[in-house]
Amino acid sequence: MFSILNTNGTNKRRTRIKDEIKSENSCDSCSLLTMLNGYQIGVDMQILVAYDVVTETSAGRKRLRKVAQACKNYGQRVQKSVFECNVNQMQYEIMLRNLLKCIDEKEDNLRIYRLKEPKEEFAMVYGINRTIDFDAPLII
Repeated sequence: MFSILNTNGTNKRRTRIKDEIKSENSCDSCSLLTMLNGYQIGVDMQILVAYDVVTETSAGRKRLRKVAQACKNYGQRVQKSVFECNVNQMQYEIMLRNLLKCIDEKEDNLRIYRLKEPKEEFAMVYGINRTIDFDAPLII
């Protein structure tokens, strides 16, 4: 994963990262280079990723595992096919590109929602809540 949270005059590093991104497969719906040029990388946002992958074939089951793993890299599972993620703009663009590589757009469904913040004021949870607040103090 690329990290540019500290870009105080390090144009070489920014250029190297742009070149690495250009060398990878590009995605029409991703705007990584635009966000790199706009320096909007350090802003965190909370998003909800929901997916429905057809699992009637072995290829579908493999896609399901890939989508779940890609989501685990950025957030935590809150339901079987739903993840809450706290990402900055660059992480969001990379995650979106990875997810779009995993799904078959003719068979599967991927939805990404930006949560209104602070999430605790607008989201209500009933029943079992297994989420972990990673920003809270850790008690051992």
